[in-house]
Amino acid sequence: MIIFDLQLFGGGKNKNKSSTKVNLLPSTQEEQQALASQLDYINQANPAAKNALQMGNNAMSGANVNVDYQGLYNRYLNQNNQNLNDVNNMSGQTQNAMTDNANANAQYGSSMGSAIDSMNNTANTLNEQYKNALSDFNNSYSGIANGQLPTAYSEKREKALNNSLENTVGNTLSGLASRGIINSSQADTAFNGISKNASDTLANQYASDLGQAAQLASNGFANNLSGINAQQGLWANQYSNTMNGLNNQANLANQTYSNTLNGINTGSGLTNQAETIAYNPLQYGGTAQQNAVQYPTSLYSLSAALNSPNSNLWEAMMRSRYGASSGNTSSTSQQGSGNFITGLVGGFCFPAGTEVATPTGAVNIEAIVDGEQVLTLGDVINVIKLHNMGTKRIYTLKTSRTTVNTTETEKFKTRDGWKLLSELAIGDEIMTVHDYDRVTEVIDTGNDETVYVLECDGANTFYANGVLAEGLTDDDKKANEKIEKTAEEKTIEMVEEKPKVRRRSKKAAESAEQEA
Repeated sequence: MIIFDLQLFGGGKNKNKSSTKVNLLPSTQEEQQALASQLDYINQANPAAKNALQMGNNAMSGANVNVDYQGLYNRYLNQNNQNLNDVNNMSGQTQNAMTDNANANAQYGSSMGSAIDSMNNTANTLNEQYKNALSDFNNSYSGIANGQLPTAYSEKREKALNNSLENTVGNTLSGLASRGIINSSQADTAFNGISKNASDTLANQYASDLGQAAQLASNGFANNLSGINAQQGLWANQYSNTMNGLNNQANLANQTYSNTLNGINTGSGLTNQAETIAYNPLQYGGTAQQNAVQYPTSLYSLSAALNSPNSNLWEAMMRSRYGASSGNTSSTSQQGSGNFITGLVGGFCFPAGTEVATPTGAVNIEAIVDGEQVLTLGDVINVIKLHNMGTKRIYTLKTSRTTVNTTETEKFKTRDGWKLLSELAIGDEIMTVHDYDRVTEVIDTGNDETVYVLECDGANTFYANGVLAEGLTDDDKKANEKIEKTAEEKTIEMVEEKPKVRRRSKKAAESAEQEA
């Protein structure tokens, strides 16, 4: 037992003076072993920390990248102004092409309208011709159907027959009468007979003449229809040719419009490329400066990480033994897995709010239920237990596509195997939901937060904010359980000793008062 006598002076040489005795518990064997292990680590880590610090200083001295940002910016502005002029010109070209195309379409529409009007007029004319031909045929065929031959036809038929008889028999009779062979009475009788024979002949041929007249009427009507059909065919061909010509002209105009727009789009693409090419040097310059500083920054972080146990050792021990901070700090004491000794061992931990990938979506790690399923590399596994690992220092790990807050003892899968966060370097590739992704930054936040870890079956790995991490292993769990048990026994001993300490303190105080 170690006792400190703290004297409180009220001021002045002979002023009242009071004192109180503070009893401090002696270090336990476990604490002494942990302290020795920690000091051994510090002695081994300090040279590496100093070396990393020196390397960071050397790298920082050569990290200056001279980038003519003003010149690059002026170049970008000039290119941007040229691009604006090109865009305005292309806008005017587009407007002109649209106007020309609209005028051409209006002209084709007017021409098509005229062609349709001409078609309607021609169709009306042909329709009138057809109706007239049909009327003529109906008139002619109507008389024939009633047994009436056309007047002109019957007259000509009779005249032709009479002329034929007169030219043959009539001339013979006239010759006989003139020579006195027959008299006029006989001649008249003969002519009357000829007329009667002619009438009989006409009567005999009446039916044939009706059929002939009907055939002639039908032929005339058919000829008229043929003529009308021929005109209709010629008109249809002319209309089709006109429309085809107009369609071809419209297609050519549309093709010209499309070619113009394609050319403008090509020009627009080239303008965008020029804009990107002009801007890229600005971005590359910034990236070059950032990368130049990133390497020494990572060395400084490594040096700080290696040296952190030295600065946190006494603070951690006071929290472990007395459940209170020895200085101004936001850290709080934790029972069980959150105590000092467990903190020295480390743990694979993530703060609340870290999203764990499950088959049904992302779930915050503190809300994971024992037995719940989580996603791992190419598989689905079960959560055995969610562990609260107490309060630990938080670091931010960034890749090109992911960001996760974790502790420096968390393990991540690299192409060379599993590595602690403290072992990762900028540029290393770690497994994420996007396949292997490059580490871009590791930041010590300076904050302590309550952290959690999953213990899973199978591969015992899970995705935390998209990064594949290792769960609590059996070896880690056994080590933590042993340390937790020791810490719990120590806490019980401290609680049992407290009344004795109070009694001794009271007696010591009474003795001090009597002596005073």
